[in-house]
Amino acid sequence: MVRLVLLYQEFPANDSSLLLPRTSAVSFTWKRPQEIVPDPHFMVQGPENANLKQGLLGNCWFIAAVTSLAATSKFLLETVVPSDQNFVDDYAGIFRFNFWQYGSWREVVVDDRLPTVNGSLTFTTSTTKNEFWGALLEKAYAKLYGNYGAIDGGRINDAMLDFTGGITEIIDLKESFNEEKLSNILEVFWSMETIMGVTIFLNLLCSQDPDSQTERRLDTGLYTNHAYSLIRHRKVTHEGKTKMLLLLRNPFGHGEWNGAWSDSDTAWQEITPEERDEHAVQRKDDGEFWMSVEDFIKNFDELELCHLSPDLLMANRESGLIGRKKWTKISFFGSWIKGTTAGGPLYNYQSNQFWINPQFSLTLDHTGPCSVVVSLLEIIDKLRPSAEDVHIGFVIFRDLMLPQSNLIDSLFQKHRGPDGKVDARGLHKILQEAKRENFTIDSMALHRVVRRYGDRNGDMEEDDFMQAFFRIFDLYRQCLQLTFLPFILLSFL
Repeated sequence: MVRLVLLYQEFPANDSSLLLPRTSAVSFTWKRPQEIVPDPHFMVQGPENANLKQGLLGNCWFIAAVTSLAATSKFLLETVVPSDQNFVDDYAGIFRFNFWQYGSWREVVVDDRLPTVNGSLTFTTSTTKNEFWGALLEKAYAKLYGNYGAIDGGRINDAMLDFTGGITEIIDLKESFNEEKLSNILEVFWSMETIMGVTIFLNLLCSQDPDSQTERRLDTGLYTNHAYSLIRHRKVTHEGKTKMLLLLRNPFGHGEWNGAWSDSDTAWQEITPEERDEHAVQRKDDGEFWMSVEDFIKNFDELELCHLSPDLLMANRESGLIGRKKWTKISFFGSWIKGTTAGGPLYNYQSNQFWINPQFSLTLDHTGPCSVVVSLLEIIDKLRPSAEDVHIGFVIFRDLMLPQSNLIDSLFQKHRGPDGKVDARGLHKILQEAKRENFTIDSMALHRVVRRYGDRNGDMEEDDFMQAFFRIFDLYRQCLQLTFLPFILLSFL
């Protein structure tokens, strides 16, 4: 039997696929898994056991995202990493993976030649020595971005977005969070199957080089400038109070929190044996550790989130639990075109050009308090990075303008008399219906409009009335530009 083994030259097994300046002195040898171990497997324990370890590449953010994804949704991880692949049946030396790119899934295929040093994998490895799905996923992700060097440093939510197509969010844990408030928020996020990770400080170029100042081990056992997976939570009764505990994982595969509720902490002896068994605390340095919400707030800086879109939640075979939170996702597409829709940055708001930036309207019809997450995503060519790092952003205004431009016109049509005019009773009905559409005109403003635009008898034609309001709306826009307030209370609103 002759077996065909493929090579992918678009991501060749040489230095052009690495581009790692700090490893330029390292001599890499590319090997297939069967050249590394005698019995390679794609997966051994299943995708939910994402026990991956970071190597020389600074991609703690990538591994943290994979681990959090595996802990939250086996279905989605199966989408990214199809498990029906192996080194036996129909093996051809290639493996496929899927990443979400700007509205659709994109398949990335790589051959299984992996960079090694002295016969061992150089970058991501599994705690199970003959398991290779993590290293191959990392290679596919490097191919998506052009080379391994392109993923040497990043943010957890960048990878989360590529794995799910969800909406990402960053929460500053130093902004007035207490244990009760954050516990309640985390409960909501878990009910929504939100994928979560945490970071200490903002510089996430994670390297295990002992001479590097990129990250530093603290006395608490945690590392600065490092990303961690937030895997799950549990509640225990301790000293007569219910306390939420969080399970985290270090992408290094070792190095754990040594404070309260760590593996060897005596607090575990102060809860019931049933609760200890439920938490399955293992006294070994495997990178997983429990921590209270209070210590979580004290020691971490940012909570990075990825909210799964409604269609993904429905497709997720793990999301059939009662009481899951639901939300709606709306997508808008636009572009900045010089001279047409490129109005400049926020500090340029006093210029008339600022208002030509793309604008989108959102109406909240929820009767009570609700949350809105706005995510702005730039479509870029990863293989052709721009020499200039252009900052993008958005501003949210409260819109007190007429919700729909044809509202007044439609109401006039409805209440117009036989002669084409609207009497006082008809005008009263128009204003009442307009009020129900969140557009209110007080009597003083109405009097001013009539005095300014009506004839000597106080009569106004419909077209004149409409023109008057359009002029007022234009005045409102000009005032908004001059003062840059989210909303302005004018006498006619």
